[in-house]
Amino acid sequence: MISKLKTDPLSHYTYSGMSPVEKPFMDRLMKNYQIKIHDAVKLAALKMEHSIDEDSAYRMLKGDEASNLNDIQNKERLEKTLVILEDAINMDRVVIYRQRIESLCDTMDMYENFIRIVKEDKTMLSPAVFLDDARELGQYTELHKIFIDKVFDYYETTNDEFSLNFSIIDILDVELVEYLLQKVSSSSASNRFIIEIYRKTDESYDKIVIKDFITRIKNYNVRVAFDDIGMSNAKFDELLYLEVDIIKIEAKLIRSMEEDENSRMFVEFMSDISQRMNLTTVAIHIERDSTKEMARELKINYAQGYAIDKPSLLEV
Repeated sequence: MISKLKTDPLSHYTYSGMSPVEKPFMDRLMKNYQIKIHDAVKLAALKMEHSIDEDSAYRMLKGDEASNLNDIQNKERLEKTLVILEDAINMDRVVIYRQRIESLCDTMDMYENFIRIVKEDKTMLSPAVFLDDARELGQYTELHKIFIDKVFDYYETTNDEFSLNFSIIDILDVELVEYLLQKVSSSSASNRFIIEIYRKTDESYDKIVIKDFITRIKNYNVRVAFDDIGMSNAKFDELLYLEVDIIKIEAKLIRSMEEDENSRMFVEFMSDISQRMNLTTVAIHIERDSTKEMARELKINYAQGYAIDKPSLLEV
């Protein structure tokens, strides 16, 4: 049996072709694991190929099936998401959510803007639901162009300072970058606009590429913010090199600074050095009034979080 399993394609291995020695072996596998003959053959092949016991081979067999099921489910999800994205683009269902960022130092409040999709049934979809799929489906850039247009169209009618987010991957998207630059070059609101750059934890990036993007966009009096700066990535020499204007202090530090002395001292250090470097600071994820007051005491410039304002639909 061993030699036959190694040399014959499994798809051609049939019960009728087995020897009297092989049939009882396959019968036992089918009975013990409640599987059909073709799976019993695969199990036996996995057992010999990897020199493992039958239970391990069975788990490996089931893992392959789970992987196939997962592929099918992913395909079905992407197909459904594509319908939603195409409908959003064609039927004007890309909308803006915005959140007020409160000034703690007698300057104007700012507003951060987020992309959302509203479905035909009025269900609101957050970026976490569709952005990764949009990128995989080739709809990401088009969605963001629509979002950028809507943000600028609205804020050109106000005197508000406003921001939107750009990821490291966005900065590598030449078409999207050129579209944004064209927009800021022609907009009357550019001098009130802040581009907020965020990156995933431990995400690496080419500083020269980021520097080039920042230099180009700052030619139009746009300010640049870096999100979620904390103990692990507070590289002030890098922030100086990139010519960042605003830093948002890591949520974990802000949440814990009332109870944890080390967090409070680090936030105070960041506030102090930022003042010396002429950087504006924002404490994010403020969930209690007492946290906002501590941020004020530590001379943080702005506060953002649910204790101040929750993101809500901007009616345009």
